[in-house]
Amino acid sequence: MNFLLKVINCFLCILLPAVAIAQYNTTNDWDQTTAGKVRQVIQNRPHLDGGDSNYPGLMICEYPAGSGIEHLDEAALFFGGIVDGETRVTAGESWCKDNEVWPGSSPWDSVWVVLRGDSIDIGGIDAEGNMDYYWPGYTPVSDQDFIARYDDYNIIPSGGYEAHRPLFLDIVQQTFNWSTPLLENVVLWSFYITPTKYNVEDMYITLRYRSNIAPVEVGSDGDDDDRQLFFPESDLLVSEDMPDGVDGTISTALGFKIIPPKRLANQDDIYTFYWGSDIHCDPDAMVYDVAMESHQIMENQQYGSSSRTWLSMGPFELVKGDTVVYRMAQIIGNGIEGVQETAEIIEGLAAKNFKFPIAPPAPPLRVETQSKQVKLTWNPTPELNPEEYIDQNRADGDTLPFEGYRIYKSTQSADGPWTPIAQFDIAGDKWGLNNGLQYEYIDKGLLNNTTYYYTVASFSKPDLTYPWPSEESSLTLNAVEVLPGFGSAETVGKVAVVPNPYRGDINYYEYNPPWEKAPPGRPWMKQDRKIQFINLPTDCVIKVFSVSGDFIKKIEHHSSTRGFEDWNLTSYVDQAIASGLYFFTVKDLNTGDTQVGKFVVIK
Repeated sequence: MNFLLKVINCFLCILLPAVAIAQYNTTNDWDQTTAGKVRQVIQNRPHLDGGDSNYPGLMICEYPAGSGIEHLDEAALFFGGIVDGETRVTAGESWCKDNEVWPGSSPWDSVWVVLRGDSIDIGGIDAEGNMDYYWPGYTPVSDQDFIARYDDYNIIPSGGYEAHRPLFLDIVQQTFNWSTPLLENVVLWSFYITPTKYNVEDMYITLRYRSNIAPVEVGSDGDDDDRQLFFPESDLLVSEDMPDGVDGTISTALGFKIIPPKRLANQDDIYTFYWGSDIHCDPDAMVYDVAMESHQIMENQQYGSSSRTWLSMGPFELVKGDTVVYRMAQIIGNGIEGVQETAEIIEGLAAKNFKFPIAPPAPPLRVETQSKQVKLTWNPTPELNPEEYIDQNRADGDTLPFEGYRIYKSTQSADGPWTPIAQFDIAGDKWGLNNGLQYEYIDKGLLNNTTYYYTVASFSKPDLTYPWPSEESSLTLNAVEVLPGFGSAETVGKVAVVPNPYRGDINYYEYNPPWEKAPPGRPWMKQDRKIQFINLPTDCVIKVFSVSGDFIKKIEHHSSTRGFEDWNLTSYVDQAIASGLYFFTVKDLNTGDTQVGKFVVIK
């Protein structure tokens, strides 16, 4: 919806407060960081949590990836200021004021993802042919940039709470994610904030959040023993998990390193740090007075508690059309000291506008599977050639940093852990193995119908002048999931069950590669048990019966490339089957042929 229609909505809300105003059509969207080791949800609203994204089962802020350790429960930016003598606060997220910031209705007001080596025009052309490219020719800063835009024009009255009075802010959000070891535990946020209708006096930008440093299965109770600390001399806010509690003791800490804009008139007394009882549902004036303009620095918590934390920065004096850039680095480190060490690195890189030597992009990876083996190829293309990648940020003047390729394998997940299995690099120089570049690798001796993961990374020469180590492209951005094995059989006759017998006293999930896996974010449970019917024809029906002839389960199979089906040993009423002898039939739906077999379960 364009600006004029939003203003009309606001006018109608003032004149007709009892009339519910429908939310205008928006493009709610989300994505997730994958270049580094932090798995952070990204939205096209100023939420650092799941919010209204309805993402399917993802964690909000997992570190390291695949660990199942959560770090956030909720987080968002608030904006407060004075417009014509009136105090106004826009809530980025609040269960009682959750409709105040929205993306636009254009389909390109989504979350854009731009990878290293890309250059794109962000935006689009509307139905009338008007160009709406709000960031043309965008080139990424990190290995994986996310861009979104939204505004606070929306008015949807929240029952029983103060109606939203917009500051009329346009906001463009950037999120950066690196694979370099120095920054793989960092997600950097930049917000370009522009008032479009009014001058805004004494404006404050506020991070409001609640940490939740705990295993994901603990849920939101994990925040009961988190404590909050603020170090104003280093612009650093840290959340730490206290020992014991329902979540045990988690060694990682969550930090937010603020990078103050230079346009702040006073670079010293700029913060308000407040924690305790939440005030997000109170009137704007109270939120503004207590959590924004008071410049009160509360004492650091000495104990853990479930508290909301507010960190405000300001004031800014913004004339209509002015833009202020607010930046913060979200850091996860090994305790408070680990966060502080990374915060010092961030401060040094911010002075260089985050320009430092970086790895070439990963090559395009292609996979061919056969029985018990996988063939990987990664020939460069004119569109993506790591060997021609130019890096202008090197201090040694070598703007072509490419040195070679490394091949990695994992039996666990696309997040690793990764094992290097081969390396090919430029022959005749002083770096690497000097074994020459190759673009093909065959991995043999694999188990059929078992999942493996592969990735090929590009790596650079070190920059001895900077000094800066050799950098490697992200191992996750071009990771592929591979399933070696045969396709479907011509017909029934050789269908079998593996393992047979199935033994409940064996921890199949500890195999390498694991025979049984739990979904990400939780430990193995009994419903993750698995047997496999192999050598299936393209279209068939499997039926399982007890030794006494009772019907147990029906499984349909339709695939010409995947000649197997998994079964978790539960009946058609979702009950776990008992130990014993079982029979199965497999009917080929194309030929009508049927095979009978048996297997044993021992628990």
